[in-house]
Amino acid sequence: MAEAVATGSGDATPAVVVAALYHFARLDDFADLQAPLKALCEGAGIRGTLLLAREGINGTISGSREGIDRVLARLRADPRLAALEHKESFADSHPFV
Repeated sequence: MAEAVATGSGDATPAVVVAALYHFARLDDFADLQAPLKALCEGAGIRGTLLLAREGINGTISGSREGIDRVLARLRADPRLAALEHKESFADSHPFV
């Protein structure tokens, strides 16, 4: 049975949010960003892949609405990633192992 979240209209939305994102930015310190970001994702129950490089960030992640929002807020808190855009879709379960 799929886990769902009730909305005000009486419809049910799947409980897993899938966020695809990328942003070109100069991240010379990308290696220093990896461990704290990984810890945040693990703590928030986020699965997927985020690739950090000198040229920016690219990835697709899945998790609860709250978890995805926490990760996106953390990324956008970095002035270099403030303009990061993402696209969302929804799933009945995590698409990533």
